[in-house]
Amino acid sequence: MKRKKSAKNPRREVLIRNQWITVWRERLKLPNGSTIPDYYFTKRPNMVIVVPLAENKKVVMLRQWRPVPKSYIYNLPMGLMDKKNESAMNAGRRELKEETGYSVKKLISLGVYWRAPAYLTSKVHIFLALCETLPHRSFQNKDRYELAVPKIMSLREAKQRTTDLGSLAALLLAEKFIKEHLI
Repeated sequence: MKRKKSAKNPRREVLIRNQWITVWRERLKLPNGSTIPDYYFTKRPNMVIVVPLAENKKVVMLRQWRPVPKSYIYNLPMGLMDKKNESAMNAGRRELKEETGYSVKKLISLGVYWRAPAYLTSKVHIFLALCETLPHRSFQNKDRYELAVPKIMSLREAKQRTTDLGSLAALLLAEKFIKEHLI
């Protein structure tokens, strides 16, 4: 398969491009003058991670099947900002509602971070959500590709159970915010 050179950057060769991911190789010149002949970059949409606080300061985690470990893990509600011009706040509200059934009373930004700055161009927006509405007991995620069930647990238990680094970082940021602001 013949690869396309970028018109904007002739040193860039696009290897994969679709609605979810773009991967390219380019000759990368470093600030010290050194050059890496073949450096690979990945572009993905920005994403959100939401730390939902329900009643009694309990965290709503998801027990969710993930394709890489091919097993269920505990992680927070998260997702891509996949709608055109969707704000991070709106994406956070949408993901929380879609994945847990909870509504947001107040959404607090805990920061914006690079996901993997060595090769990935996207950022992650992390939020603490003070939840307003309990979902109906029969809540089910309607996305047939998201095998996830909400589980309510203490912040301590959530930190112990998650094996997702993004979720752990978000939980630690939320814990710090909660202690500092006496929520």
